[in-house]
Amino acid sequence: MFALFVLLLHLPSAITHPGIRIVWIFPFREGTFAVGAFCVFVYEVPRARRARGLALALRLWTAVVAIYFGLQNILYPQFLPGVPDQQPTSAWVPLPHVVAYLTGAILGVMGAAMLVKRTAVTAITAVGVWMTVLTIGLFAPNLFLAQGVPQRVTAINFVADTVLFAGAMFAIARAVSAQMGTSGPRESSF
Repeated sequence: MFALFVLLLHLPSAITHPGIRIVWIFPFREGTFAVGAFCVFVYEVPRARRARGLALALRLWTAVVAIYFGLQNILYPQFLPGVPDQQPTSAWVPLPHVVAYLTGAILGVMGAAMLVKRTAVTAITAVGVWMTVLTIGLFAPNLFLAQGVPQRVTAINFVADTVLFAGAMFAIARAVSAQMGTSGPRESSF
């Protein structure tokens, strides 16, 4: 379903409106949701039937998304950190620009680490952990602070999107680890 959203809605919109920042976020976000769901399937397929290049493709996709999201967090620190959007950071968040820059730096560095086979699984997992921390520390409190239906819907959306993104990272990390034939991130080599 997410792959269809990307192919039929978000990607054509991004190509049609290349200068609008927000339209490029959707293909990356929804595409990562699709890749995460695909990884759950891939992990369950017997090893003999797995494609050899799949781990590389998963690492490259995830690295590009992490680096792009990291740059978005650094270039637009006034918006909520994590999965980029146009929602301003909540007033109760202390040092919101620092949180955005830290998130951008983590995503950028981990994205670069995903390009190296030996550190890829650890880096992908770290992004999943960071997104989980953002969900618990920033987005879940907004559920309780929201006033009125529009604010509650926005808060629910951010919790759901960020948790789904974190879950996709964990699924991708597990699939990459399985594709590389390792039981953990330390056993693989470059």
